[in-house]
Amino acid sequence: MQNKVPARHLLPSLFSRNSWGVKARYVVRSTPPARRIRLKPAEDASQALRSVAPETHLARLLKRIALKAALLLLGLLSGSLQPRTTSATPVASAYRAPDVGGPQRFRFSERPIKVVVVAGSIGAFRGASYARHIARRCHAVEVANLSATGLGASALRQRFVAFDRKLYGAAREPERWLLFAGGLNSISNAPKTILDAVNLFHYAHERGYQVAAMTPTPWGSLRDPRFRGKSGADYVASTQAIVDFYRGKHTPAEALGTYLDRRTCQAEVSSFAPTELPDLTIDLWHSPLRAQEAEDVTDRWLWGRLLADRQIRSDLKAATDRAAFREKVLKAHRQRSLNFMEARYRGFDHIHPNADGHQVIFQQACKTLPKDWRCDCLTPF
Repeated sequence: MQNKVPARHLLPSLFSRNSWGVKARYVVRSTPPARRIRLKPAEDASQALRSVAPETHLARLLKRIALKAALLLLGLLSGSLQPRTTSATPVASAYRAPDVGGPQRFRFSERPIKVVVVAGSIGAFRGASYARHIARRCHAVEVANLSATGLGASALRQRFVAFDRKLYGAAREPERWLLFAGGLNSISNAPKTILDAVNLFHYAHERGYQVAAMTPTPWGSLRDPRFRGKSGADYVASTQAIVDFYRGKHTPAEALGTYLDRRTCQAEVSSFAPTELPDLTIDLWHSPLRAQEAEDVTDRWLWGRLLADRQIRSDLKAATDRAAFREKVLKAHRQRSLNFMEARYRGFDHIHPNADGHQVIFQQACKTLPKDWRCDCLTPF
C-alpha cells in the first residue's frame, strides 16, 4: 500500500532554477513508516528502569567519583605496606637544572649538603646522568646542575659566578660543594683551560665552597680527522696536561705557560695556592671508561686516511725505508687509540658517554666522594 505524501514533501521548485538554468519539476518524496521499537521484557526492575529512564549526568558523575575514591584508597593501602625510603625528599626534587638568569635557592633542609655541578654537554646529559645518580643515591645531597652544551671552561666559570651571586641564603648553608667537570670544549688550549679552572676554584673557595674536580673523560676516534697525524698527538697531549694539573703534577709555570700572570690569586710562582686546587680529584681519564684494546680499523683503511695529512706525506717522501716508516706510524696511531673511550660506553659519538658510561662515572666518583654525602654506590639506578 502506497503511503500518502504530505504536502510539505512536495518541493515547490517550479519557480527555482538549477545550476543549468532549467526549471526544476516537482519532486515527490515518500517517507518510510516510522520504526516501532519494542522493548524486551526486563528481567528485573532495575533493567526496566534503565530501559525507560536513561542514566543522568549526575549519576555518571557520582559513579566516576566513587571509582576514583576506591582507587585512591587502594593506592594508600598498598603504599602503607611498602618500606619507607631512607630520604623524605623525592628524588626528582633533589635534582634540578636551574635557569641561571633568575634568583636561586636550595629547597630541602633535610639534605644539608648542596652540590653545584658545572660541566659541558656530558654533564647536561638528559638521561640517567652522573649528576642524577648523585642526587638519587647520595641521600644527604641536593644537586643543582648548571651544565650546558658547548661551553668551555671560561664560559662555565662565568655561569657559576652568575649563579652564586643570585643564590639566596647561601651563607646559611652548612656545606656547599662545586663539582667541576668542564674544559673538554676548550681543550685545544690547555693552558687557558687550566687558568680558567684555577680562577674558578679560587673564587669558589673564597665564597665558602669546597671543590671536587673530575678529569676529562677518555675521548677520540681514528675515524675523526682531528686524531690523525700531528693534530691527534696534540689533542692527546692537551688532555694529558689537564689531567696532570688535576693530579697535582705540574707547577704553575708548567701548567699555565704564558697565562701565568693572569691568576686572580696572588700566590707564589713556584706552586699553586691551596685555594687554586681542588679539594678532591676524581680521575676519569684512568678509569674503566678507557679502551682496553686498540680501535678496530684495518691497516689499509687507516693508512689511506693518514696519507691525507701533509706532514705524513712529507715525512714519507724523506724516509729511506718507507715500509718501516709506514709500520711505525700505524703502530703509533693504534697506541694512541688506547686513550679513547671504550666502544660500549659511547653515546651518539666518541665524546659523549651513554647511560652505562654515566653509571661508570658515578661509580668512579663514589670511591672518592666524602662519607657524609651518604652515597649508596651499589644500588642500581
